[in-house]
Amino acid sequence: GYYNIYYRDLSPEIFQEKLSNTFEYIINNGATPVMILDVPLMYKNYDCAFYNKSLGLDRNCNVEKNQSLKLNNKMLDIVNFLKNKYKNAIFIDPTKYMCDQTECFSSDEEGLFYVDTSHTTYYAGQYVAKKYLEQNKNPFK
Repeated sequence: GYYNIYYRDLSPEIFQEKLSNTFEYIINNGATPVMILDVPLMYKNYDCAFYNKSLGLDRNCNVEKNQSLKLNNKMLDIVNFLKNKYKNAIFIDPTKYMCDQTECFSSDEEGLFYVDTSHTTYYAGQYVAKKYLEQNKNPFK
């Protein structure tokens, strides 16, 4: 989740340690840790795509990728630590599928990605899963 929003009372070091302990527990029990990272933050205009689709508008509803990622920088630092420490863990990053090099998308031709700034639609979950499975094996089988 968004560390900056939800865990502001827990130091990044303690949060990182707790996640690391969880990974160790999973590994020690013979499984592979799978972490699905949070979606890019739609920090403005989250309802823009809804209005585009319902009213037939054609506004640009995307947000700058760098700004979206910057808002979650503490969590991304923790994720990078975990990636370096646990080479066999699987990290699924929706940003890879919901953004290009410069922008994060609020929708595609078929559906909306967000219901508010950080909660995705059912369609977005299916979209990310489909894109992931086109390039990777199912980590839960």
